[in-house]
Amino acid sequence: MKKTHGISNLKCIEAVPRSMPYHVVDRGGLYLLVTPAGGKLWRWRYRFEGKEKQMAFGKYPDISIAQARVLHAKARMLLATGIDPMTEKKNAKQQSKMKRSKEEFAVRTAFTEFIQGLLASGFDPILINKEIGKRRKLCQW
Repeated sequence: MKKTHGISNLKCIEAVPRSMPYHVVDRGGLYLLVTPAGGKLWRWRYRFEGKEKQMAFGKYPDISIAQARVLHAKARMLLATGIDPMTEKKNAKQQSKMKRSKEEFAVRTAFTEFIQGLLASGFDPILINKEIGKRRKLCQW
């Protein structure tokens, strides 16, 4: 079996758009998909439970060759242990989203309690609304 070193950064840079999408192959199923619009996207084609699947690692040059290879190696390790890397990625994304929404809920709850405390202390609601408006512009939420 011939051992390849994969593609170089120069090959990635020199990959120009064509009329049809094409692959610049690295190794182990990892490749750079070059689209007609000029996008360069890292992809990995693999099989899980007899089905061919494809996993995206990001856009070149945002994700370098080295980063794509590290992500590819991690995904291959998951596959070797019998775990579908795409399912794992989706689960991680969903858990992150749930965690973020719980944190947002906690902040909103604390903020609401703080405002209710101010109102109970006798602060003027009109002044509170003006301050909230100023701060909201700073926080963008």
